[in-house]
Amino acid sequence: MKKRPSIGVALSGGMGYTQAHIGVLRTLVEAGVSIDYVAGTSGGAIIGAFYAAGLSFDDMVAAASRMRWRNLTRFDFSLMGLFSSLEIQRQIENIIGSCRFEELMVPFAAVATELLSGTKYVFRTGSVPFAVRASCNIAHIYTPIRYNDMLLIDGAYTEKLPVETVRGMGAEVVIGVDVTYRSQRIEQPRNMIQINAMLLSLLAEQNARLSRQRADVMVYPSMRSHSAVELGRLEENIRAGEQAANEALDKIDSIVHHYSRFILKKRWNSLKKAFKEAFS
Repeated sequence: MKKRPSIGVALSGGMGYTQAHIGVLRTLVEAGVSIDYVAGTSGGAIIGAFYAAGLSFDDMVAAASRMRWRNLTRFDFSLMGLFSSLEIQRQIENIIGSCRFEELMVPFAAVATELLSGTKYVFRTGSVPFAVRASCNIAHIYTPIRYNDMLLIDGAYTEKLPVETVRGMGAEVVIGVDVTYRSQRIEQPRNMIQINAMLLSLLAEQNARLSRQRADVMVYPSMRSHSAVELGRLEENIRAGEQAANEALDKIDSIVHHYSRFILKKRWNSLKKAFKEAFS
């Protein structure tokens, strides 16, 4: 008999800030929180794919430490973008292999955006590295990806915090992790990447606001000392994720226990009804 609710974790986008997701996930697992579903957007899809593929947290840290912008871009000389995001896919393949969603240890979804219709596109089947690449495909920086008559760009344009996506996978309790809500540092942009990061953040905040309201518990790592485009602050970001997750553990425990009592009560009422009907 089912004794606890299924738990899903929604990992937001946020460029370098998404390294904090490693600290959040590690803290949840060490605290005994069973994660049944994971959904990720943009950088959150990278960390989500690592977790779903069964990487140890040490391996996740090692993999994240090797990711730099020079390893994630390749000049494309296209009218639709300056760089190809193919290097992102290759990096992910080097870490978890050319695995498919059906082979993952934990059910996982990656969120992208279909440019022509302006709608969310959720990957649940096919190549995981390709899906992660599509989820991270920032417009203006990367060339849109042609896929099944669609043009795919970064998922943050439509669902930066994939709460509804992970709930749609079957999660009864959703833990949302938004790495930019308490971290966004406003400063003068110095290059095209920073300008586009700011534009994406402005657009994504509009859909993230509603997603935060729909989560059962929110985790907010705080990293105000540096910009989201910096990828060299791994240890600091992970510590921020651990601290934020620790602060949320009591609320998570309370909600899970409350839902568990609801499940047991519902099951007991069903048994009583069946017993009554059988002997009436």
